[in-house]
Amino acid sequence: MKALISSLAFFSLLFTSSNLIASDEWFMKLEPILNYELDETQARDILQEWVGIHEENQLTYLYDLSTEAFFCKFEKGIRNAEITELTYTSSLVNISMNVNEDAHIYVTFDRSTGKVIDCKASYR
Repeated sequence: MKALISSLAFFSLLFTSSNLIASDEWFMKLEPILNYELDETQARDILQEWVGIHEENQLTYLYDLSTEAFFCKFEKGIRNAEITELTYTSSLVNISMNVNEDAHIYVTFDRSTGKVIDCKASYR
């Protein structure tokens, strides 16, 4: 029951829009879940907003939606994630996310449009 309540709170924070947030501050909805451990479903939902997810032969790949280039591979799927950093300038938003114990994902967005500019990964 506790997991259900925390999941409902998570999704209501993530997917509700606020009149208090300016259109170029869309990323502020992520602040409440900074350093919060996301379960498999939550991690996939957020990642699918930013990148493509492809599964093949028991492997899970992340790919850049604009170039369709793979940039990260998970041998045991996506089990959990945590957004570890959210920084922004007048034109860019950078988000860092740990996925499983395997990788650190970096995504850069255009602040005004919310469009992904770059995504990459480093393995831990």
